[in-house]
Amino acid sequence: MSPELELKSGVATDWSVAENGVTRTFNLSPDAKYSDGRAVIADDFVFAFARVADPDLAATSAYQGLPIAGWGEVNSGEPSGSIGDEPISGVTAVDDFTLTVVTEQPFALRPKVLTYPMFAPVPEEFVDSEEKAAAFLEQPMGNGPYMMAEPWQHNQGIAVVRNPEFDGDPGRADGGLVHCSAQATSRRHA
Repeated sequence: MSPELELKSGVATDWSVAENGVTRTFNLSPDAKYSDGRAVIADDFVFAFARVADPDLAATSAYQGLPIAGWGEVNSGEPSGSIGDEPISGVTAVDDFTLTVVTEQPFALRPKVLTYPMFAPVPEEFVDSEEKAAAFLEQPMGNGPYMMAEPWQHNQGIAVVRNPEFDGDPGRADGGLVHCSAQATSRRHA
């Protein structure tokens, strides 16, 4: 989002809405990378959406995905003990750099809603064990202009530096300690 609250591309270089008004196709940049150099791919969004909807995660913001086809079924299902194991039928990786998101009915706000942090891409291998998930919670890896230089300093802030892998306009500051607020980090979304 721009400061004027206009949509601007992030990982998605462009997107379109089918005539049916419910199918959105996002073309992802092959140049988008996480701060460790790994490419951001459509499967990362598929897993991230399944992870947030999963009753095992019990995300308080999960209701925001309810307009997506299949989200409600996953979110209201029984916990399985494994986070992100039940895919959302309305979220599909067509290939590494093409993602489709289908809503239950036309939903005009969906593109802006997809900029919320809960819809940020998360590669499954970043959180596929309890140890990795705990480490990710303390120092998440993203693909935005900044990356965390060290784990979260609870009740103080987070130390950030510029992400050397970021393919967009660099952030305004060189880095430093960002004091805690409601949002700890900024990540780019589809």
